[in-house]
Amino acid sequence: MARVARTAFHGEQRFGKNLFFPSNNMALLRVLEINASEEFESNDQIPKPLWQPGLAEGFPYQNLRRLSITFPCVEDALFTCLPPTLRKLSPFCYPHKSLAKYSTFSMPDWIQNLQHRVHAG
Repeated sequence: MARVARTAFHGEQRFGKNLFFPSNNMALLRVLEINASEEFESNDQIPKPLWQPGLAEGFPYQNLRRLSITFPCVEDALFTCLPPTLRKLSPFCYPHKSLAKYSTFSMPDWIQNLQHRVHAG
């Protein structure tokens, strides 16, 4: 049995593909971080559940104490099977649901004016 006590998954969650696959080989896991960058192109896209309802196996991390998830799905069955050892649950949504790509982002006028004053000063 692996003695992994802390692990993190980082990446980009693509719709229709899983970022995280639970493993029974990390039974001693105490800290789990699932950090996915997310880009929403339409209102129809929502974060994908990490744990599907009715999954045959039970939650494999019964010693988990801390769990961090970016862009959690409110319908994720993961929240119904968390162990009683969990002490800290940190769901993060940053930036908030964005319908625009970064390339189309424009700064508010007050920031542009402030930058102009700083560079002119």
